[in-house]
Amino acid sequence: MDTEIFDPWRRAVKESTEAWLRAMGQAAKPPQPPLPDFTEFWRPLLAQGMELWQKAAAQGGLTPEFMQQWKALMDQWIETWSKVLGQAMATDEFAQALGRYLDQWLAAQAPLRKGMEQYTDTALRTLGLPSRQQVVALASQVVGLEERIEGLEDRLDELRKLLLDVARAVADHEAAAERRATQAPEGP
Repeated sequence: MDTEIFDPWRRAVKESTEAWLRAMGQAAKPPQPPLPDFTEFWRPLLAQGMELWQKAAAQGGLTPEFMQQWKALMDQWIETWSKVLGQAMATDEFAQALGRYLDQWLAAQAPLRKGMEQYTDTALRTLGLPSRQQVVALASQVVGLEERIEGLEDRLDELRKLLLDVARAVADHEAAAERRATQAPEGP
């Protein structure tokens, strides 16, 4: 079978794998425990996939049998990469590298975010619309007013109750005075 067509692709995959290994620090110093060699996992699958494609090309089309074989190859490929990446991501080196990457990414995004906030504030001011900070300040003032109104309503309820109690006491006092007046003996 003619494999010259796939040689540049194989070479590119090999070079990119080596670049990843160097980036992960395997070329400089082997970590403890050593990271798995990615090439040992995917090389058999790659060879099998190339054979399937060459077979399909020689037969002149994609048959259902070919598609079943290709699906099995892809399932195996995905399972293998899942295993390799799972092992790689379980290492402390990966966690540290990811942490450094996130720190760098956030540091790079900070000026962009600040610029976007300034641009947005300028655009909102130009359009006569409130900024996010103004809306938040207004919302906090509204919440403060609602709390004060609720406090006033509670005080009014207390005053209403006190007035009702005073009115009952006055009514009871007047009724008692009227009873005493009617029961008072008429004099000599």
